[in-house]
Amino acid sequence: ASIAQSPAAEPMRPVDAPVLYEARSGAGIVRTTRDYPRRSGAPLQFDIYQPKATDARKSGPLVVFANDRRLGLKDWGGYQSWGRLLASFGANAVVYQSADNGAADLEDLMRHLDEKAVEFGIDYSGAAIFAMSGNAPVGVEYLSAPHGAATKCAVIYYGWIPDAAQTRADLSLLIVRAGQD
Repeated sequence: ASIAQSPAAEPMRPVDAPVLYEARSGAGIVRTTRDYPRRSGAPLQFDIYQPKATDARKSGPLVVFANDRRLGLKDWGGYQSWGRLLASFGANAVVYQSADNGAADLEDLMRHLDEKAVEFGIDYSGAAIFAMSGNAPVGVEYLSAPHGAATKCAVIYYGWIPDAAQTRADLSLLIVRAGQD
């Protein structure tokens, strides 16, 4: 008698892999895809991950994941699971498309989030930027410019930071580096 073998499972692509921490069990999360206008070029999309609304809902903090790639980071498993994780703890997380316009795309997105904060149910006054790896220079450039002043805190996670980067005295900043980053 022969033993029937099931077909080999397709290996998971690294871009589909979630982060190790998972959203809190039982936390209701809503993911909404929206467009944001850009000063130069066609509108792009962003996903906003939010806790399910309740009558007593208070707007949670806003965390935006900086992006300078045409790689579709908005659709990567890690970025999606970070969004779900933050939303499960009451935050609003945004992952967006970029057209390689770096800080200009981030500025356009942040302007749109500020203008639509009430409609989107977010608290823009305490916005945070999370920039990692090759996206770190985008976050640093945005935070160093005058329009980045509304951002109250940031995480720069194992990314290269330009030597000329200016830090603001009013910015809570966590920088995580490894080796010669």
